[in-house]
Amino acid sequence: RRLGRMQLGSLLKPGAIMFTWTRDIPKPWPRVSADEWQDPYDERIYEGELLVWSLRNEARRATRLASIAKASLIVLGALTATKAVFDDLAGPESAGVIIIYALFGVLIAAIAGLLAAFKWDERAAQLTVLASQVTSSLREIETEWETKVLRRSPEDPSRGDAIRRALARQDATLRDFELKAAELDVMVEKPVETPLAAESTEPSSGSNP
Repeated sequence: RRLGRMQLGSLLKPGAIMFTWTRDIPKPWPRVSADEWQDPYDERIYEGELLVWSLRNEARRATRLASIAKASLIVLGALTATKAVFDDLAGPESAGVIIIYALFGVLIAAIAGLLAAFKWDERAAQLTVLASQVTSSLREIETEWETKVLRRSPEDPSRGDAIRRALARQDATLRDFELKAAELDVMVEKPVETPLAAESTEPSSGSNP
């Protein structure tokens, strides 16, 4: 079983690679088919994958904002350094030069203030670390399910207790990580339907439109 199979097809469309930095990560699709879906285990795993997806996208947006702000500061700082040249060309008392460079100063102060207030770099790092922790926990949960549940015979009387313990651990792990995500102002999307429900609503290939 593999975790979090992404919709790679959307990344392979013409021109998509060029704009990868400006785009969000594609939403993960359930990693198993409807025939293999094991409620409620796979539903919880998919919920965890959606949490990882939300965290990584938020980290990506925070990194993007921090990069844009830093690049803007560099460009504006370089433009400000040209003031002496414009003073020589237009005169130090030129109203246009004074207004333009005053605007540069205001923009630099505003962008620096945004960086200090929102701490996009720090937020991106926290979200990335949390996403990695969730991924590691999902891997541990999957290993526990394989070793303690799937390897037991359906006739084994202890299998029911093993399932309940594994699901309880899943619930506790997801709850803890969702609380941490909420502290970072990340809204976690909940799966609205399972693949079984989704397939049941799709028209068959031979049906008329």
